Amino acid sequence: MSVPDVIGYDLDLAEAVMKKCGYTCVVIFTGPPAGTIDGELRVIRQRPAGSGSVVELVVAHDGSPKGGVLHGPRDRG
Repeated sequence: MSVPDVIGYDLDLAEAVMKKCGYTCVVIFTGPPAGTIDGELRVIRQRPAGSGSVVELVVAHDGSPKGGVLHGPRDRG
């Protein structure tokens, strides 16, 4: 049986799906470096962790801003 794809699922549902399929979850929380954190926790990444029945779920609040560098207007002159 292949590991179910739970990317985009809320954390509770993702853990329930994994448990039903015989997997144990390790949950890693991530978020913006600063600012308000709100919204539901959603799975943004998953990968095998350790033995074959352990899956790592990386989660973030769905109200979090996207990561990366913000750029202002470019000088086209």
